[in-house]
Amino acid sequence: MKPEAQRIAIAEFCGWKKDIAEQWKDGDGFYRPSGSLTYRQHTVEFKAGHPPDYLNDLNAMHEAELLLNNEQAGEFERVLRRVCFGLSYRNVISATAAQRAEALLRTIGKWVEEPQ
Repeated sequence: MKPEAQRIAIAEFCGWKKDIAEQWKDGDGFYRPSGSLTYRQHTVEFKAGHPPDYLNDLNAMHEAELLLNNEQAGEFERVLRRVCFGLSYRNVISATAAQRAEALLRTIGKWVEEPQ
């Protein structure tokens, strides 16, 4: 799955909506969360119009992971172990933002395999 498609899918999962007046440009699109001009979840504040760079920002991925329900959270842990190529606890806690993004998208059924 291409990085831009991953970023869009995670942004939508996190509540970002496409701004009808704007389109995504070079992967740096104009989305904003519904009902607000700024977006605050727990400790991270994002500017309106630009969702976070989920594939490179562990803080943003942490915020996205908090949106998983209990059943999804358990599945996310199992998927993350597979994405990290092992079952060791160390592999999972050292997972990159990109690995966490893939695991999250697989968990919520939004991951799309690229044709070979």
